[in-house]
Amino acid sequence: MASSDPAFSAVLAILDLADQLVTAAVTPITAGLGISREQWRVLLLLAENSGATMGEVAARAGVPGPTATRIADRLVNGGLAYREVHPWDRRRVLVHLSADGREIVGQIDAAVDAALGEALARYELMLPPGTRDAVMSLLGRLTESAVQSELGPGTASQAPPGVAGSATGA
Repeated sequence: MASSDPAFSAVLAILDLADQLVTAAVTPITAGLGISREQWRVLLLLAENSGATMGEVAARAGVPGPTATRIADRLVNGGLAYREVHPWDRRRVLVHLSADGREIVGQIDAAVDAALGEALARYELMLPPGTRDAVMSLLGRLTESAVQSELGPGTASQAPPGVAGSATGA
């Protein structure tokens, strides 16, 4: 069902375009490495939050717990991540990015940055000055709000990298 709010429709269009751009940049690289998009997302979140619990991985990746466990199993079996028992609660398992996983994240990030940079440069030529910063700020606030609603207040530093509101964002 389409929204009657033009601002909401515009945000959805921007998010859809961003998803298409990221998919176009990521798919050839991840496919060549034998990594699914879901595995890439988990690698990316582990790069920002190594030592995450499986519950945190599931919440941040937007997948059910059993799916997060299967993704982590594949990453561990491929040597891209490793598990360790929580130091204070032996019932909990923490997932960490391995050195090989960090290298893969770097390769994929470089390709995504290049592809998105080219795309943003093309679109920015068509936009009024300052629009890109306003859009990035809006996306950062939306992300921060979504992360806080999923993981609770005080988790803005866990927003995806490169997004305002994250520990590494603008």
